[in-house]
Amino acid sequence: ITEQKTKTGKAFQPTGMKVVFAFLRNKALINAPYREIANQAQVALGTVGGVIDDLMAQGFILDGLNKKQRKLADFDGLLDKWVEAYPYKLKEKYTIGRFTTDDSFWWKGINAEKFNALWGGEIAAAKMTDYLNPKHATVYIKKENMRDFLKVARLRKAEPHERPNTHIDLIEPFWNIKAQGENNIEINEWVGLAPPIITYADLIETGDARNLDAAKRIRENDIR
Repeated sequence: ITEQKTKTGKAFQPTGMKVVFAFLRNKALINAPYREIANQAQVALGTVGGVIDDLMAQGFILDGLNKKQRKLADFDGLLDKWVEAYPYKLKEKYTIGRFTTDDSFWWKGINAEKFNALWGGEIAAAKMTDYLNPKHATVYIKKENMRDFLKVARLRKAEPHERPNTHIDLIEPFWNIKAQGENNIEINEWVGLAPPIITYADLIETGDARNLDAAKRIRENDIR
């Protein structure tokens, strides 16, 4: 029973995954005050302690002599577990909808930043690696900016049983977009793109061989 509790603890519930993401994105945050962790992860203050306890129980965090000497014990293992859970534990919860267009190059004339949006998935990978020719798209955007984006991009809602040649998933970001790039958390050159971990998770989710190859490149070069 204890073993099962460890596997299904707070760290990999939707709110806990926000905290884990914040740690993966910025390892030094593990030793920050709980209030700062909560602020960075955009969760309630009371969430943080339970997530850290769960990560320690699973062996992902090692405690030091005091609370300022914690460290991630298995970054790669934690990343893999987070990426595996992301599509159905967190991404699904924030999905706005799937859209489509007859123009497979629709995205080339779109400045996502005008809509406070970020490219994820194949488009972000194409910009980061210069390797993919994107077929499908993932856009992280707030609902209030969606209408203008759809109008300019000329996208329409995909029908429930439609399998379009080009599909575009609009998803609300669960992290604070405005905080991106602060404190040297992200590489400056990826302005307008989702954090590399998000793009990596988007690509892994597809199971497509070429996307998996691009994901491998991103993991090797942009996720540390």
